[in-house]
Amino acid sequence: MTISMKEIILKEPIFIGDIVSCYAKVTNVGNTSITTAVKFVVERLNEGGFLECVPVTTAEVTYLSVDKTGNKKPISAELKRIHDFLN
Repeated sequence: MTISMKEIILKEPIFIGDIVSCYAKVTNVGNTSITTAVKFVVERLNEGGFLECVPVTTAEVTYLSVDKTGNKKPISAELKRIHDFLN
């Protein structure tokens, strides 16, 4: 479950026909949440007809670990260890 997304301000426009890609990196793992830094990049043809990649913005996204009924669920130490996220 996504619980927050910090402000997103586009530094470059996104046009019809652009291909938008999102690249995320985990920056913090808490007891019940995971925070990621997300970079948004578009691919488009430039005036010369060549494909270029243009970074358009970044965001911080926090996800909450929940069970099937929507209650907070702890992220296990084993899962943190497997993915090298022990603090």
